[in-house]
Amino acid sequence: MPLIPDKEEKINGLKVYEFNLLRHNDNNIDLPRVPRKKTVAITIHNTEYIKVASNTTPAEQYVRATYNGNMGDCRVNYYVDKECAWRCLPDDWVNWSCADGCSNPNSGNNTSIAIEVIGDSKEAESNAIKLAAALMEKYGLDTSSGLRTHSYWMNVRDGARGTIQELNTMKNKYKNCPIYILPHWEQFVKRVAAALGEGEIEEQKVVEPAPAQPVVPQKEKIDVFYQVYANGKWNNEIKNYNETTPMGYAGLDGWQITGLAARLSKEKLLYRVHLKFGGWLNWIDACNPSDWRKGCAGLRTQPIDGIQFALADSSHEVRYRVSLIGSSEYLPWVTGTSDYAGIFGREIDKLQVEVI
Repeated sequence: MPLIPDKEEKINGLKVYEFNLLRHNDNNIDLPRVPRKKTVAITIHNTEYIKVASNTTPAEQYVRATYNGNMGDCRVNYYVDKECAWRCLPDDWVNWSCADGCSNPNSGNNTSIAIEVIGDSKEAESNAIKLAAALMEKYGLDTSSGLRTHSYWMNVRDGARGTIQELNTMKNKYKNCPIYILPHWEQFVKRVAAALGEGEIEEQKVVEPAPAQPVVPQKEKIDVFYQVYANGKWNNEIKNYNETTPMGYAGLDGWQITGLAARLSKEKLLYRVHLKFGGWLNWIDACNPSDWRKGCAGLRTQPIDGIQFALADSSHEVRYRVSLIGSSEYLPWVTGTSDYAGIFGREIDKLQVEVI
């Protein structure tokens, strides 16, 4: 059953549901404990789109996943999809989303409101613009300084220098987010400014297709090959992933994964696993399922509850996600070592990986 919201309201024409996790915490998940002392910005994130039943929405499902303890330590104020938004922490509450901690009083977690935009769609983005504009008006913010990206806070954390707008779009080696909005961030900011009344609202125009341009060579695709040890044996090796065939993932539904071996078609792949009854094992940079010391990750009989992948000296990125035993859905995608795939204490039964 979908969550029953505490209340419903409309903000800038956007339907917003509230399910306050501070009041609904039956599963005793960790939550930020204090209200925000100051609000300097709205931070925009992107997360992966998920398919849901007709009686719910992706935003409600992400709030439900948080409530059930399936979102790691990510805690945002809002999730926004194509239809609506769900608020799960009060507007004035500290969040855990910017990867810069809470020890610094000026961190993004401490000073910004987190909006997680689900998927890559014009509708979800438009809804995020409505919500961001309303919140910026509420807190007296403007787009020149009050609209930040997740990347901004990571760049500041790492000591990068530049203007706010430069830091908003500056690439870093950890996570470039909001991944779908960053390529047109300047246009996104202009649309929020228009919604705020900072400038004239441009009339929407039909844009004719641009003349065909010469084909620019794309980066050579890198394939990833991976297999897992489950049910007492190494299972079939998987190439990349898809969601339409049974070979779109490595693993066996309902069987705990206890080993992992992976390789790339070119360049070097690093990977490691976390044991349910232990800790992180060493990074592995080879692929030999018969070599449990240096050729694969795991201890054969110990269940794995966390996985990380990384690329060595590459302009590409590796992203991956897992499904937990007893769950019919995958956890959100993880890119590089920005996080890990899994939830400590919960066995993993399926894995998907790709290089982007």
